[in-house]
Amino acid sequence: MALVNGAEGIGTGWSTFIPCHNPRDVVANIKRLMKNEPLNVMKPWYKGYFGNISSETDGRYTVTGVYTILSEDELEIKELPIGKWTRDYKTFLEELAQKDIIDDIREYHQENRVHFVLKIPNLIQIEKS
Repeated sequence: MALVNGAEGIGTGWSTFIPCHNPRDVVANIKRLMKNEPLNVMKPWYKGYFGNISSETDGRYTVTGVYTILSEDELEIKELPIGKWTRDYKTFLEELAQKDIIDDIREYHQENRVHFVLKIPNLIQIEKS
């Protein structure tokens, strides 16, 4: 169940982090294990997450959110990386606004979906660099 639900914590001298996995993948691998077949590699999976989870060469994974450039100075964020909380991210955006990097922050969140629209001067120049 640790593969399905994930686990994170610190014990005496040890820490652990097991990301969530798709229950269907776990069941398929259990069936393969019972038949003495080689196991399939399972990548992290989070129900309802539509960001990107990509594998790196060293067995690690990179998790990215979803953003869209709406215009020369507007950016829409519709998914944050796993583990990033909306409130903490908003604080980060507000800090950027205080530094005059962001002109405006609008929020259109739904019950379980993040949705920011940012007005960023020179966005296209930032994107190219």
